[in-house]
Amino acid sequence: MQKLIDDLRLSRKFLLVGVLALVMLAVPLGLVLSTGLASLSRSATALSGVAPAVAVAQEVQLMQQHRGQAANVLSGNEAARAPREALQARSIEAMQAQLSAAQAYGNAPIEQRVRKMQADWAQLTQAVGQRSIDTAESFRRHSALIDEQLDILRALVDSAGLALLPQPSGHYLVVAALDYLPRLSEALGQARAAGVALLNGGQADPAGQARVGALVNAARLYDRHAQGALALAMADSAVARQSLAAPAANAQKVAAEAFQMVTQKIVEAQALDTPAADYLRTITAQIDVQMDLLRKATEVMSDDVAARNREVRQLLITTTAVAVAIAALAFWILLLVSRSTTRSATQALAMAERIAGGDLRTEPITAGKDELGQMLTALGAMNESLRGIVSSVRKSSDSIATGASEVAAGSLDLSQRTEEQASNLEQTAASMEQLSSAVRNNADMAREAAQLAGSASQVAAHGGQVV
Repeated sequence: MQKLIDDLRLSRKFLLVGVLALVMLAVPLGLVLSTGLASLSRSATALSGVAPAVAVAQEVQLMQQHRGQAANVLSGNEAARAPREALQARSIEAMQAQLSAAQAYGNAPIEQRVRKMQADWAQLTQAVGQRSIDTAESFRRHSALIDEQLDILRALVDSAGLALLPQPSGHYLVVAALDYLPRLSEALGQARAAGVALLNGGQADPAGQARVGALVNAARLYDRHAQGALALAMADSAVARQSLAAPAANAQKVAAEAFQMVTQKIVEAQALDTPAADYLRTITAQIDVQMDLLRKATEVMSDDVAARNREVRQLLITTTAVAVAIAALAFWILLLVSRSTTRSATQALAMAERIAGGDLRTEPITAGKDELGQMLTALGAMNESLRGIVSSVRKSSDSIATGASEVAAGSLDLSQRTEEQASNLEQTAASMEQLSSAVRNNADMAREAAQLAGSASQVAAHGGQVV
């Protein structure tokens, strides 16, 4: 790995550093974006479940009202026939709207349950219209279908993730509006229907009154839970507090009045002499207040989630923009540093190669104050120093060359003189050779003369002897 790094060009090393920095920035940014987008997706899914949930709540309200009017009709109150038929038409229309909302939501099991609910409700309303069932059977079947509607509502809340909203206010609003308030309205609705049947009977029924009392106790519990959840939501969100404080207080007051009325007129009444129509109308109005609070709470929850989604979306956009700006700035700075460093290194390399090649010419350089700039400045100073040294050496070489030329000239003159002396010596040697040859000739001639003289002497002696 080290060898690979060492073999990379400087520009590629900077590119590698830039890529690593980009990865280091991209990983946390990707996590932030992924988390934010996942949160937006969950919130969008949750919001998509609000419309079908509200449609269920509206249908439940109509079914509860129809249950009360059905009890009124089946217990002999002919004046309730027209209101019941109007409620039947409205409930069938609302059921179709509920089915359309379920289809738009896109959950096949829930859609199938709504379709079955639609068929069962049509059968029940037809049976009530034909008076083919009694009051108790009507109450039982109405309550069973409403319980199924509340189960569908819970299924919508679960599948949409409404109960898992990250905002505390959103969570508590969902709990209040789509759990406790529907249960509260159902408990009061059952108390309404059962009370109407008792009032139309006109006789005290301890068992029936006890059942109504149990319903009132359950309604009180659901009201307490609903108000507690709303209080927590309002404590977390100023928007919820501003929008729901008055409606919640009014709903709590109306619920207390409903509890008191049911207790006085039904549960604790010695004689059931309250007009059923008045009882039905009063309890219906009080239940409607709870349902209005339910719708208002879901609106506030939807608006709160949408507002926080906008904040998250804006935060993601801002975070991405800042990250991109930082990345662009870092890339620009890295590019400047890379260019500066590469330029200094290239100039230093070129200068070193010129010096190595013997080229000591001075060229203008652009050097910063960093280490490479200092090295480039030092190389420039070294180049100038080498030029001075070479100049001095050149001058010394010229002087040496001049002296050498003079020495060479003297040597040449000496050589010529030596040659002349050698020539003279050769001539002298030749003369000496000639002289030596003459001397040798003279010696030979002297010996011959001596021999001749000796011969002459002998001849003379012999002649003397002869004489």
